[in-house]
Amino acid sequence: HEIGMMKRKKRKRGRPHFYRHRIPQEGLMIQMDSSTHEWFGGRKTCLVVTIDDAIGDTPYAEFFEGETTVACLEV
Repeated sequence: HEIGMMKRKKRKRGRPHFYRHRIPQEGLMIQMDSSTHEWFGGRKTCLVVTIDDAIGDTPYAEFFEGETTVACLEV
């Protein structure tokens, strides 16, 4: 029983990502992101965070059971 070499498909490279300058005025653009991990031991929870694009500050963040529309609207 001989183990042969397997050919792997070449991955297509995506377009290069260009840096976008921050919005100049605080509060003009608020972005939202979430991250689901086992933040508190064995139970997965979702951290939903808002980020002010101008200053990189996080005006609000809260933990939820999951990333739902209701959770995002509450944040």
